[in-house]
Amino acid sequence: MNCPNCGAAMSPISGQSHFRCSYCGTFEFPQSNDHGVVVIGEATKYSCPVCAKALIKAAIRGFTISCCETCRGFLTTNSDFNAILAHRREECKDSSSVTLPFAKDELRRRAGCPNCKKKMDTHPYGGGGSVVVDTCVCCELIWLDAGEIDVLARYRPRQIALATSDNMLTPRFDGSPCEPTSRSSGYDDANESDGSNGLWDILKRLF
Repeated sequence: MNCPNCGAAMSPISGQSHFRCSYCGTFEFPQSNDHGVVVIGEATKYSCPVCAKALIKAAIRGFTISCCETCRGFLTTNSDFNAILAHRREECKDSSSVTLPFAKDELRRRAGCPNCKKKMDTHPYGGGGSVVVDTCVCCELIWLDAGEIDVLARYRPRQIALATSDNMLTPRFDGSPCEPTSRSSGYDDANESDGSNGLWDILKRLF
């Protein structure tokens, strides 16, 4: 994207959806789509692994990506994607969670890496969320189809209720739970005597 004031190249501002000219300091606030993608419009050297059309340069929250105007998927580096997802999850933290499973047919697809042209690894995303992604280990790139970033952003891990010290059960040797006990050892009441009862018995015998 070129500056409308001086024509110099503009750079996305990290974490934001607008641009700044490094030459004259002009700001530009282009319109983003529903997924937060701002299209810069410059053609890239990459081709879409889905529809084989040229990817164009775009940005999400200040991170440059390559997106397809036809299928709306996008390509980015692994490190930038982690930062992009962190921003999107913060934006969607009050939204309802998306828990629909992905279609198993997606695991059988084979996409070519837009950079090295080798087959990408197709697998479920390991950071939570029902989405199948395509990654290239050698090029450290990741491809997401349209809408998948929002599914990942609205993922919420299940909350696990942790037991407190007041309701924890002491396990038996056979694995079955037993009632809580306030004693720290296995001694019974008779062995816990402080000796006063025994001394009283001796005094009664003497007198």
